[in-house]
Amino acid sequence: MQSPCLAIVAGAGDLPIQIVEHCKNNNIDFKIIHFEGVDLHWLKQLPVINAKFEKPNALFASLNDCGCNQVVFAGAMKRPKLNPLKFDAKFLKIASKLLPALKSGDDTTLKIIAEIFEKEVIVYPTASGTAANALALSAMTPVFGNIYCHKLSHINTDECGAPEFYTGGAKLITLNGVNGKITAQELSDNVGGIGIVHHTQPSVASITQLCETGEVYQLDEIAAVSETAHKH
Repeated sequence: MQSPCLAIVAGAGDLPIQIVEHCKNNNIDFKIIHFEGVDLHWLKQLPVINAKFEKPNALFASLNDCGCNQVVFAGAMKRPKLNPLKFDAKFLKIASKLLPALKSGDDTTLKIIAEIFEKEVIVYPTASGTAANALALSAMTPVFGNIYCHKLSHINTDECGAPEFYTGGAKLITLNGVNGKITAQELSDNVGGIGIVHHTQPSVASITQLCETGEVYQLDEIAAVSETAHKH
């Protein structure tokens, strides 16, 4: 039986490189999807599937051949200039939806792409980053909840009282962390008061990628923080 393979649709920036390093360090089979016209200078001696935006059928066939059952989009990518003369049969089927979406904005385009990959995606545009962060926290945190975050985190140092305001009174519990990142161990050590009526209750662990110091959470670090959060 063929082992699972992760397909990394790579754009500009460090994120796809970080994912590749994680895969290599953890013996995860992967393929990098390199779309024509996207400048990726770091591909030498890496497993690459070359692709064209106008020919998704060939890309999907390659993914199936490699046994790729997961696809991740990582890095910035400009909207492509499509040549209708190069469209394959698969693209022609989705062109009537995708081409108008490309003119309508990133939100609409993302929804169409999500339909193609049969994964639901919902996007809520906001007026600012502060609004996005505070509203996201309010959707997860009750008014009596604790939000665990690094002491230098954006929600603690750069957003006034927006998280507390939009959550209706939740508390930010700051952690010292290491080089700007919180650790699963420190999170576990600071979770307390569960079930005690006089205490606010553990509710959310907040991390930022990249964090305020420019450090990057590795996938195993994110997994460890997530596992600790779910235990509580």
